[in-house]
Amino acid sequence: MRKTLTIALAAVIACGEACAIEALVYRQVSRRTLTDALGKQTSEELHQKLYATRKALRTETDELNVVSIVRLDEMTIYQYDPGRRIFAAASVGELLKKVQAYKDALRSAYPDMPRDKQERLAVVLGKVRPRVRAQVEARDVIICGYPTRKVAFIENGRLRMELWLTDAFESETDATELLKATGEFSDALLRLRERERGFALKSRVHPLLGIHPAVENEVTEIMRVPVPDELFRVPEGYRRVESLEESTRRTDAPAPAGDGAEGEGTPVVPGTGSGLDFVPLPR
Repeated sequence: MRKTLTIALAAVIACGEACAIEALVYRQVSRRTLTDALGKQTSEELHQKLYATRKALRTETDELNVVSIVRLDEMTIYQYDPGRRIFAAASVGELLKKVQAYKDALRSAYPDMPRDKQERLAVVLGKVRPRVRAQVEARDVIICGYPTRKVAFIENGRLRMELWLTDAFESETDATELLKATGEFSDALLRLRERERGFALKSRVHPLLGIHPAVENEVTEIMRVPVPDELFRVPEGYRRVESLEESTRRTDAPAPAGDGAEGEGTPVVPGTGSGLDFVPLPR
């Protein structure tokens, strides 16, 4: 990470203050487990560097040959492959349409589902009204050298996410619209999350739809530094392609599988800065 920061700072010095932007730069370990419709689990561990500003987020993953950029000012997600000099892009609206189509398929199949699966999907499919609450489960938990409080977010009796929040840093990236695009969270749950201040140095997310992995992120290094604005743009000269799906997976990891409706096996964008980093890209 120090080498990357040295290069970034050198670029800032070269271009001057005009093209520099303040960013929260951090390294995290991301552990993901996906459970398919048959109950089979696949797991992987990724090591990531993230650059977060109020308008954009850049994620570099050691195990992948793809850089992801989320432009919140454009509501667009980009992925590019430096080796092949290609990139793909998708609007958040496109992603939401795909997830909604998947949820529509689940709603059609809902009457014939086993009772336990109906209960698991009832809130996320809009069958029952969400009842949400947040509870502080621990205080002064030291992560990455900073004190945090652990907050659990519970929806209709189910644990949906756990965040270890610190007041040492503000969350630069408002990922609310990205979280909506996953289709996993009710508006009530997202509003509750917004009310809890602080930056998540550790997080766990418990998805329900079957197309997103359960994610645990833990920050291991963090600092606030100026970085060049060009880090949040696809480099010039790259060719646009339909999808980088195969490039987004580790070569030694199996392809994820969903619940059998359209959208299964969608790749993920690593890192939203809030520990909820599984926004699907179009196939």
